[in-house]
Amino acid sequence: ILLNNFTPALENSEVWAKIRQKYITLRLIAISSKVKEKERNIEILFLPPGTTQLQKLFSAYLIQYEHLYILLRSLSAWLATLGGGYFYCSDFASALCLARQQRNLAMLMGDETTADRCTLNEAFNYIHFGFFAMARTKILQVRESAVKRRDESTLRMAQTASVFMRRVKRVVRYAKKRK
Repeated sequence: ILLNNFTPALENSEVWAKIRQKYITLRLIAISSKVKEKERNIEILFLPPGTTQLQKLFSAYLIQYEHLYILLRSLSAWLATLGGGYFYCSDFASALCLARQQRNLAMLMGDETTADRCTLNEAFNYIHFGFFAMARTKILQVRESAVKRRDESTLRMAQTASVFMRRVKRVVRYAKKRK
């Protein structure tokens, strides 16, 4: 709202005082080009857009959703860290359980890339257990999903898991022959 040359009665009224308290005002002094010494006061009020009850409700839901998303991301990071620790300590059963939980959480959040990477973590656990057929199935699932989404990074991770599985199989066969 731009008010120019308003009456002094309006400027000194209670209504105007309330408007000034409620909204941001900016006072500009403009010098007229006709008379150099003459000043005009211009009041510019920046009013927020009118909001409806529906917009407030949507905003409230959006804020709740963002808060939930942040909590779920933190939980996912916590599960990943804990799972990595168990994997490092060779407690593959616990690491496998945490990888499954993290994958379920990623699917709940709608993050297919993270879900596929958690599935690869499961595959690595199966490889260390010696369940190569199950690991192969998981790796193939991730490959199909990554190709469908055109996710090169996850596809390369799946290929690396396949190479690792072949090498571990060779070591296991070699160890059995030596006995």
